[in-house]
Amino acid sequence: MNLSQPPVSLTQHVASLEAGEHVIAAAWLGSTPALATHALATPELAIPALALSGGAVMLGGASAAQVRTEVHGDAGLLVATVANGQLFTGGGDGRVCSVAADGRVTELARDAKGGWIDAVAASGNGAIAFSVGKRVTARDDKGKFRCCKCMCCKCRC
Repeated sequence: MNLSQPPVSLTQHVASLEAGEHVIAAAWLGSTPALATHALATPELAIPALALSGGAVMLGGASAAQVRTEVHGDAGLLVATVANGQLFTGGGDGRVCSVAADGRVTELARDAKGGWIDAVAASGNGAIAFSVGKRVTARDDKGKFRCCKCMCCKCRC
């Protein structure tokens, strides 16, 4: 231990982010967490992401440009989880979406009846599952859907 240098405080490495609304989830998108000074992710660095209740995802750190990406619009963002460096969200619009570190939004699934997405789970191989009320729907890594009600999803229940 070098006593000639002043101690380093953890607060010197923490930045405050002002989301402006309720935060549903916080995650690092990309591969390796980076300092908050990085606004854009590279393959080696990750950026902070905040899933906001109003339907958007805020990307970027405190001292760099912050980008708000609309995902679920006025329907609201209800749940979120992270896997493989992406944020997976479910909203009041009945959609499940993924948000990449570069802000790209991809719709992965849509509830046939437009119900609120209550829970979302994602795996590293691309499979997802989500629930609407008592009904659970899963999409395997090849894109095939199944629900717990009929297990065939030909009826799109």
